Amino acid sequence: MHLGKASNSSVVYDDISLKALCNLYLDPSVVDSLPDVVKGLSSGLQSLAGLPTGELLQDPTTEIATNKKIKQYAKDSGTSTGSEDKNDVFLVVYYAAIASAMVFNHKKITQHSYKDLEKFFYSFTEKDWVLDELTELFTKAQERYREKSEEVNNPGK
Repeated sequence: MHLGKASNSSVVYDDISLKALCNLYLDPSVVDSLPDVVKGLSSGLQSLAGLPTGELLQDPTTEIATNKKIKQYAKDSGTSTGSEDKNDVFLVVYYAAIASAMVFNHKKITQHSYKDLEKFFYSFTEKDWVLDELTELFTKAQERYREKSEEVNNPGK
């Protein structure tokens, strides 16, 4: 995992920055193009259209399915960038989606171990280019995963 050092969270890596990525909007045209019957199945679908990714990651009402979509988008995008700096930005968003699911929904949406996640989250809190809002999310998630790791390693305590 490469996490380069940058002077601040709005540093631009070629044509992408962490701030810009967290302000990505879910495309409302995708939601609008769904058949009415599908739209009706998810009451939260319309309300999510047009919200920035960063807001979704910090919103306690964001559904697990949305966290999983953000995680998958960041994973897919990060593996196809051809740039370590861009990969780092998508990596932060990938782990922020995992952190958000645990902090707000108490759900683990990855196969990574609790202990590894705790370490990843800590590493992001130490990077000065990660947005303060995401650093707070990683700090909360780190604590939750530390608790889970202790439960797994010390059952019955």
